[in-house]
Amino acid sequence: MALFDALIDDLATRFRLGAQAEPLAREALALILGAEGGIGGFIDLFKRAGLGDVAASWLGRTDAQPLATGDVQKALGDLAIDPIAHRLGIALPAAAAGVAYALPRLVGLLTPQGALPAALPAEVAAFLTPDAGHALAGDDHGHGGLEVKQIRASETAPGWLWPAVGIAAVVGLGWAVWPILLPNHPPEPMTARSAAPAPPPALAAARTEAPKPAPGTALPSALTIADDDGVAVVSGAVHDDKTRGAILDALKGAFGASKIKGDVAVEPNRTDAPWLPNLRAALEALKVPGVSAAFEGETVAVGGAIVEADRETITASLKSLLGKNMTVGAISDAFARAEAGASARAATALGSLEAGSNGKDLVAALNEAVITAPYGKTALPASVQNLLDTVAANVKKLPPGTKLEVAGYTDNAGEPNADLILSEERADAVRDALVKAGVPSEALSAKGYGGANPIAGNDTEEGRFRNRRIEFHVLKAPAASPVTATAATVAPSAGERANAANAKAEAALGALEAGAEAAKVVRALNLSVVNFASSSAEVPESAMGFLHHAAAMLKALPAGHAIEVAGYTDNTGDAAGNLVLSRERAQSVRAALIRAGAPEDMLTAKGYGAADPIESNDTEEGRLRNRRIEYHVVKTP
Repeated sequence: MALFDALIDDLATRFRLGAQAEPLAREALALILGAEGGIGGFIDLFKRAGLGDVAASWLGRTDAQPLATGDVQKALGDLAIDPIAHRLGIALPAAAAGVAYALPRLVGLLTPQGALPAALPAEVAAFLTPDAGHALAGDDHGHGGLEVKQIRASETAPGWLWPAVGIAAVVGLGWAVWPILLPNHPPEPMTARSAAPAPPPALAAARTEAPKPAPGTALPSALTIADDDGVAVVSGAVHDDKTRGAILDALKGAFGASKIKGDVAVEPNRTDAPWLPNLRAALEALKVPGVSAAFEGETVAVGGAIVEADRETITASLKSLLGKNMTVGAISDAFARAEAGASARAATALGSLEAGSNGKDLVAALNEAVITAPYGKTALPASVQNLLDTVAANVKKLPPGTKLEVAGYTDNAGEPNADLILSEERADAVRDALVKAGVPSEALSAKGYGGANPIAGNDTEEGRFRNRRIEFHVLKAPAASPVTATAATVAPSAGERANAANAKAEAALGALEAGAEAAKVVRALNLSVVNFASSSAEVPESAMGFLHHAAAMLKALPAGHAIEVAGYTDNTGDAAGNLVLSRERAQSVRAALIRAGAPEDMLTAKGYGAADPIESNDTEEGRLRNRRIEYHVVKTP
């Protein structure tokens, strides 16, 4: 098991899996080797999902970057992780994060020379079948053949062991069939080769490959290109080597031989590529950072993280270059879907705000949205204009005296000082748009933070897209006017307010997808309220249900995150005493989260006393809101 020891230790500590780290690694390995075509077939699943460049980067890399859980689902199917989590008794978010982390590194371990190996070490089979000798022995009454032993294994072993028996058998034969997995090499005729056993339903469901066309079914040639800051990321399939070679030559001519990632597959059932004669010229029009284009048959779709003006210019150029027989349109890409989905969530959150909601509630809803800009640009895409109009309408409803900050962030692709300026310009653009929509100018300020505080990894285009963002912060809350309670307007009790807030936070946590970013988890947590008794740091029993849910979400985050539990008080009492009390309350919540299963080394606690009030301290309601716990992301891996 020495080959996998480091990975197992990493899974055990990084995801707090303990003894379940080894079986999780075994399950992930079975996903790879149980794929039709072994490692090569597994990588092909990601190529077909448009992630060929990502999968290619795993070869020979034991430090390969983890996958997003969404990418695992995209390539292997929505049910890829559920059976594993069920068999091992692991929470689904933790299982999803662990498998997404393990798969790339397992491929790296299995390909130490950076290519598909001619043979795999015997310890691979030993790792997959740790108890095989015991499981396959037993009372066979003299019928010791492999067939009987396989039947016994299928009756008693866990789901992953059935394909593992076949895998182990191949290892024992010296991997004589491995050449059939090598790309662009047709399999040699094989004789005396036993058929591999069919995978069990759980593994088949987890794999969910795209169905292969029936023999003779013709599919259009396809090519997908994305400009990742001057690097062409490509995938696709064409009908012969000559066409593939012509495409690669055109790509090298346009981008340079060292600026090509990914590959194009050869599949004989593909039709001719009508766009091939004009591809070289079309590629020049596509050399715009962030653009993506999909060629399929007689259609081309253009999209990506670009402004609408660039999309229109590129579309017009392609129509002119490719001729009237080609249809050129827009692509519905992952970025557009992410932006649209986030905007829909923000609109729902804004619609659920109660009359008289404060700045903190409004900002929590606003920060659900994705307001981003293309690489190196400050112009806001037209797609966010409707959202900005909605934002403006809600900001105008805040009480006079409220002041919000529009904060701009970039990815880390540029020079830090230039990024700082760019982020400030983007924040200014959003502020100007909101002022134009009727928000009082004195209610808004703008500030750029450059590449600080990333909410996603900067090692993928999607991560950089998410980091090029706008956030809203409350800078100042107004002094509230005293309100005399009447029978018709009785203010809710502190307990009722806490219960309502925690129900809202529970709903926000429940709406998060598996593998959600730390920033989104923290945003949901900050909707909650811990209703401490006066001068007490004891966490009330009424808050424990929510804190258990919060702990599960924090546990699912990858190791390397640092989350601060921050305590605040109102301004009554001695300042030094308030600082101590706020720290003790933060420590109590941290301890409660750890008891509920949150990673101890992820959480810190700090008291801020009466600093940073979110409401006026002139009313009991304001003081109640200021006596609070907040959660801050202070470090991402």
